[in-house]
Amino acid sequence: MKLLGIGPHGFPGASRVLRDLAGLGLADFTYLEDLRFPVDTDLCILAAWAPAYHLILDKLPCTFVLWTSPLTQAELSDPELDYLSFIMRSDKVERVWCERSLAEVLGGKAFWLPFPVDVERVQKYKQSGERSGVGLFVPSRGYKNIASQLAAVKLLQNRDPSLLLHTNVMDTKYRRLISMLNIQAEFYPWLPEEEYYRLLGSLRLILHVSLSESWAYGVSDAMLLGTVCLVSRAIDWVDPSLGLTVENPDNPIEIAEKMNYALGVPRLSKQVEEYTVKVVRENNHKLKKGIMNILEQEE
Repeated sequence: MKLLGIGPHGFPGASRVLRDLAGLGLADFTYLEDLRFPVDTDLCILAAWAPAYHLILDKLPCTFVLWTSPLTQAELSDPELDYLSFIMRSDKVERVWCERSLAEVLGGKAFWLPFPVDVERVQKYKQSGERSGVGLFVPSRGYKNIASQLAAVKLLQNRDPSLLLHTNVMDTKYRRLISMLNIQAEFYPWLPEEEYYRLLGSLRLILHVSLSESWAYGVSDAMLLGTVCLVSRAIDWVDPSLGLTVENPDNPIEIAEKMNYALGVPRLSKQVEEYTVKVVRENNHKLKKGIMNILEQEE
């Protein structure tokens, strides 16, 4: 049975899930903008929900939707709650793949499987050498908790002015905050994949202390490259025993204290890489079994 993932260029997070599914050999993938009809597949998985899907649903075979947003993220990202209500009611969407707690809440046609991670695609960019700076690479969305993390960087730069922030945060209100706090930063509006991964692998620390997440590829990518990453409890696959989980994301002082701890622990880079490889390989194994079971049910 053939499986095809379809995602818009404008949904890099959800499309990444389906791209990595293809990378594991479990599906093919095409961007929505490149889709051609008739579609040669038995089952389609659409990345998140885009109004453009209304134009193609009748032309597709059996259709699933991959829904990557937890409820808090959907609540803070209009009109995602309306989209979720639509796809759960639509008789043109057979199943909805979502994160574990949401699948339990929704029941019915919702189901949970781990998200895939193409380890080899990321780790081919591993490098050795001196690390420097901290990174904050997230979309400019409120649930990413950007202001508190920027404030924490400011507190660390007060102690060590040489600690440069590398970031893709380009939204005007955050650029004004960075300027007001006099944070020393280098900005990256966009990077090709190889340059992005090589930058991630060159940093001492990545910040991802967000308010809501389903997986957080920015965290798994960084840690697969040996870059230590601070997280919140929302990224629950990172074991708190690693000492990288911030209990209160709303407290820049606590984030700064965790940053100071993480920057001072020797061999933490190797530890987080080995831990992440183990977690994602276990998840990929569970995912493969789950996908095979679903395909057998659809035959």
